[in-house]
This record gives sequence, structure tokens and C-alpha cells, in this order.
Amino acid sequence: MTDLPAHERYVLAIGSITIAWAMVEMMFDNMVGILFHRFGGHPSEPDLPRTSLSRKIRFARKCFNSNADLAPYRDEAIPLLDRMSELSDERHWCVHGAALDLHKEDAQFTQTKYRAFGNLFLEEHRPITPDDLGDLTIKIVYFSNALCEFILRWIENDPIVGKDAPADGQILHIARPSHPTRKA
Repeated sequence: MTDLPAHERYVLAIGSITIAWAMVEMMFDNMVGILFHRFGGHPSEPDLPRTSLSRKIRFARKCFNSNADLAPYRDEAIPLLDRMSELSDERHWCVHGAALDLHKEDAQFTQTKYRAFGNLFLEEHRPITPDDLGDLTIKIVYFSNALCEFILRWIENDPIVGKDAPADGQILHIARPSHPTRKA
């Protein structure tokens, strides 16, 4: 891939980040669903959080911090949630910003992002290279593996859905409601 022009490596790296992050969010959505359906969520969160990653992270943090059945997993879960939040910020910058100077021959671009601040939009800039984006993809993939291993360890030992669950144990199906303007 290094023989490709820098702007093409940039575009491919953004796509890699997007795909890697989709795997993380899919696993995390399952984890949030299990926390809600299996453990009853948290009293301050009566509804399953469906959108907003920061809301889902807050929800999971509350569950692990307050539920005695989850206490054995708390010391591992909280740092994972912290790391997810950090990686989400990095990913957000890359995916929701834009390199407006992709036409340059140089491999370092300026990532530009607009952020609402009151009634204003602030323009922020960061230098970025395709290699920086590739490094972020690797960090996300490693995190994805760590999250998956944690969820498997945690769920495997659960008496309701784990390896020792009764043969007629419940299976959690989390269905997204159809869009109100679309026909089912």
C-alpha cells in the first residue's frame, strides 16, 4: 500500500478506521444490551441506550459500578470503557474531519473539523498522515480484540447466558425498531 499516492492511502485508512470501529460498536452494543436485559440496567437509565456512544459508555459504567453481580468484572470493565472513550475521540476527529489539502504531494495533511460552540462554529486543525491513520486502525483492532475477550470471559461465567446455563436458557435478541417513516 505504500506505493500508492498519499491521498489514496489517506482515503483507504479512513475506510479502515470506519470498518474497525463498526466491529467495536457492534460488540459494545451487544454488551449494553446484555447489561440492560440480563442485569436490569441501572435505575437512572430506564431505557436501553440505543444511540450516542457517550451515553452507552455512561450506562455501562453505571452498571459495572453499581451491580454486585458485575463487581468481579468492574476492575477490567472500567479501563476498557475509558479506552473506548479515548479511541472514540480519536476516531471522531478522523472520520468527521476532512483533509482539505489532499491535492498536495506531501504525505502530511491538515485535518480540519468544525465544532459548535454556542452559536458559533470553531474551526480546528490537526496535522495528520496516512501512517497516523493506519496506527489508529491498529489501535482500534487491538482494542476490539480486548473488548471481545472481556465480553466472552464475562458472559461465559454468567449463570443465565453462560456456559453453565440451562439448556432452555434464554437468548437475548436485540431488535432495532423500524424507522417510523419506513414501512415494515
